[in-house]
Amino acid sequence: MYLFVYLGSALVTLIAAPVFIRLAYQLDLVDVPGIRKVHSKAIPRIGAVVVFASVTLIFVLALYLLGVIGDSSNFRVKSVAL
Repeated sequence: MYLFVYLGSALVTLIAAPVFIRLAYQLDLVDVPGIRKVHSKAIPRIGAVVVFASVTLIFVLALYLLGVIGDSSNFRVKSVAL
């Protein structure tokens, strides 16, 4: 399961990051260089959000596929062998 979450979130991040980088530039969600900044051009500030969202998405998908979540008729906590 850990390998699925790692590889799945890495794949989702690789696919989603360029899309969200372009979106960040269009919505002006960038860090503009200044006197106290190290970078020389505008840098998107949304990268961590993309990584967090992809890890969360794949983790919830893994829990659903394992049957831990998703069955509303059974409210018992299931133990899953990892």
